[in-house]
Amino acid sequence: MDDSFFEDNPLNDFLSGKGIEKYWRDRREILEIKGYTLRPCRVSYSDATRNLNTVGDSESRSTATPYNVSQPSEEHFALKHRPNMVVATRIADGQLVHIKRMMQNGEYSNEAKNIALLREELYRVDPANHCVPILEILEDELNKRYSLAVMPYMHDVDPSKFRSVQEVVDFVGQLLLGLDFLHQQFIAHCDCSLHNIVVDLVSTALPQSPGTPDIIDRIFRTSRQKRKPNVTTSAKYYFTDFGASLYMDPDRPSIEFGIQFLYWARDTDVPEYRDAVRESRGVAFKPFELDVFLVGNMIRRRILERYSNVDFLQRLVDKMTQDRQALRPSASEALLEWLAVLQRIPIRHRTHKLRLRVPGKLEKKANGNR
Repeated sequence: MDDSFFEDNPLNDFLSGKGIEKYWRDRREILEIKGYTLRPCRVSYSDATRNLNTVGDSESRSTATPYNVSQPSEEHFALKHRPNMVVATRIADGQLVHIKRMMQNGEYSNEAKNIALLREELYRVDPANHCVPILEILEDELNKRYSLAVMPYMHDVDPSKFRSVQEVVDFVGQLLLGLDFLHQQFIAHCDCSLHNIVVDLVSTALPQSPGTPDIIDRIFRTSRQKRKPNVTTSAKYYFTDFGASLYMDPDRPSIEFGIQFLYWARDTDVPEYRDAVRESRGVAFKPFELDVFLVGNMIRRRILERYSNVDFLQRLVDKMTQDRQALRPSASEALLEWLAVLQRIPIRHRTHKLRLRVPGKLEKKANGNR
């Protein structure tokens, strides 16, 4: 199989690192001319320098050197969990940025159109806009099917590192506000998984030059763990990666896709997807209702099922994750209900440290309410 297969088929980049790494290496010099230096996110080393099969007592294992770091064999630029994205340094000021390969409008995405709309001044300055800012869009000179979106460097979100109830309140409130904003512009994200939420934690000072991005993210995670539960941080959450997004016709709220659309789906709990896979057929769904389910299910899986003192989320999440699309609230209705819930959460409770849920307790409670 030649390299053109991976170059011309974006879905295969998620199945093999071969094509996507070649894509970024081919554009390394072009990006430097445009003012950005790619940074390796990890480095491969020659097998001859590895010592991964060390056996013996604990002392010999602890003194073994797994790599000879002076002999790197290959740099990798594509992020492991987001192969369409790399980290780069902006030459003008040394700031870290993300650069994402963005497919031009096609059968399964309106990404370029939606990004262009969200960059308009009217929407860019709207405080309800929680879409990741786009600093610049570069033309892909080697393949006109793509363009390159430059974004501020941000961090993945890990709710297991949340310390206080207030952090949950901030996270949920910003997601619902941002989702309502998107739908008001007739944009459906269609992949609102935690994987596609990033955070800009303004109060955390991070190094901008030394170390690879994985080291910087490690410092970021450590700094969050050391915070006291009642310390308020200035965290802003953003939706990112609009590769599966759609611009909706207000008069056509339901769309049917072939089974290949499921390659984009990360949340297999979605009833519409589940039924389609079981019956090996296309997916008929309403994108706005899909987004509501995805955000609700994210909150349920990552927060409600983990922490015991956030039960104020239960009723809203139940509504957002109903099997029947028609019964789910709109993003606006979900936001309004959240604002009502917010009024009932005591200020003191928001400063409390999050408590891990006892396994099985949520299920027992749900069964008792039937």
